[in-house]
Amino acid sequence: MVDVVEEDTEVCRMFTLLDLDKMFEQNPDARIVNNEALVSKKLSVEFTNAIYSQSDGELGFVPTCQCGEIKGVAKEGLYCSKCHTFCTSQFIDSLSHTSWLGLPQHMPPVLHPVWYMVLRNWASVGRRNVTIIDIILNPEEDVPEDFVPYLKGRGFKYFYEHVDEMMDMLLHKYPRTAKNKAAQHIETFMKHWKSVMFTRHLPVLHNSLHPLKSSGGTLKYADSTSQEILSAIIDLSAETFAEHASHVNERQQSKTLFDIFSRVMTYYRSLIKEKLGGKTAMLRKHDFGSRIHYSFRAVVTPHDCILPMDEVILAWGIMCNGLKLPILNFLMNRHFKSVSESITIFRNALLKYDPLVDQCIQEYIQECPGGRMPVAVGRNPA
Repeated sequence: MVDVVEEDTEVCRMFTLLDLDKMFEQNPDARIVNNEALVSKKLSVEFTNAIYSQSDGELGFVPTCQCGEIKGVAKEGLYCSKCHTFCTSQFIDSLSHTSWLGLPQHMPPVLHPVWYMVLRNWASVGRRNVTIIDIILNPEEDVPEDFVPYLKGRGFKYFYEHVDEMMDMLLHKYPRTAKNKAAQHIETFMKHWKSVMFTRHLPVLHNSLHPLKSSGGTLKYADSTSQEILSAIIDLSAETFAEHASHVNERQQSKTLFDIFSRVMTYYRSLIKEKLGGKTAMLRKHDFGSRIHYSFRAVVTPHDCILPMDEVILAWGIMCNGLKLPILNFLMNRHFKSVSESITIFRNALLKYDPLVDQCIQEYIQECPGGRMPVAVGRNPA
């Protein structure tokens, strides 16, 4: 939904927003999953296959050719003589949004998800995490007294039809948002990306992120991140049916559309936060690394006396480990210890203070340029 563009700004980064409607139109495999006739068995199967992957694994996309003759990471890139396809990873090669929520024509377009997040973070009214943009879009939400004189209409339809007027009010007239320091960046953002502020299509993220699993038996279950998007799909399908079957007043339609949109946004946030971004999520679970040599990780704590601002005091064990090679060098070449004696002295020093090792450390620091040993300090994850 968004590409990041680095710009030379003081306090913010400008996003390049993807045009969701154009993405849908340009993808020949894209399909709308909300349908008023989901009760059909055939449609239900297609619906399930569009939302979920059928693997038991976290990713479930081991590189393989189409017929499965060649399979495995070690065989990636090999050509299969049977099906005439290469052994590739579907997770890499086919990770595109093919399932979409499509708003019916009787409904107004909704905010681009990134636009909604930007506006929602702009101004909170300080209660129940409700923001000004939620009050505008949801006609059932209570309106703060100071906002009543500025609010001329509500709902997605009104906001879409009067977007210039509404944004001018928020940027320049309503004090709570106009005086917010983020207002200038919102205005710049609007100049760049007003053309994609609204969309009629919302992507359901790739089905590899919604695996159907089993506990060893035949019973399948889906992970909890898909709950909100399923509710949104079903409610949008029901709303489409209701429009054909009966008359729905505009206020109720606005409330229903806001509830559906909120579920979609909750789905995006929970999936990205829990399934992708968390410590046990996909991105970090499949990422391996280690600290560079002669580095360490420690908790920063205050000292019990006044020291120079540019001086770092290290714990004894960390200092010994970090300077292992210089310590062994000094023990053998300055203090004439044998190799075995030097190693024994160093190992003992890791357990308790050793004045000779301390002397080696002090001598090493004094011989550094300017009598100071340079260090690089960073905060995880640098």
